[in-house]
Amino acid sequence: MNGASDEKTLYAILHALQYIGEAVSRLPNEVTDLAPQIPWAKIKAMRNLIAHDYAGIDTAVVWETVRQRLPELRAAIEAMLQRLS
Repeated sequence: MNGASDEKTLYAILHALQYIGEAVSRLPNEVTDLAPQIPWAKIKAMRNLIAHDYAGIDTAVVWETVRQRLPELRAAIEAMLQRLS
């Protein structure tokens, strides 16, 4: 990463990941049990890392999460919502 725009992008992504983790932490077990393949604990752990250990954040992990894991998470949640409808 280089430049101010990359830094802004990183901060925006970190904020979004923190928001996702916070939302996940509020889900009842009845919901998370519907999709055990989703790594709920890892999502919450990433939120805690972002919120409490900013210096310990590995940007490579952040980018991997955004590129690989978020699309997987979205697909799993969309499938779960379809089953509930």
